Amino acid sequence: MSSVKKSPYLLVVKNLTVDYGPLMGLRGLSLKVKRGAIHAIVGPQGSGKSTLVKVISGIVPKTNGLILYDNQILEKNTPHTAIKLGIHAIHQESSIFPGMSAY
Repeated sequence: MSSVKKSPYLLVVKNLTVDYGPLMGLRGLSLKVKRGAIHAIVGPQGSGKSTLVKVISGIVPKTNGLILYDNQILEKNTPHTAIKLGIHAIHQESSIFPGMSAY
């Protein structure tokens, strides 16, 4: 009986690049997300946070790079594929939770 050891990382992004024609969305981004951990992606406006989430959730295609989710390569990720894998994104939208604040 052979046991396959799971990676401690649920999501691995390596050298991710996203171009919007002549505009650069992301360039060379790498990220590892540990299983069972809570991570925050923070940065100023225009730093690529939303673009990263959109690529991982299949909304925006990557130009280059590698995305592994649970050791599966996401070559041509689509929203349907992402949802089947259990990837769900809640975009920054205050109307989702009316009456609640960040506190």
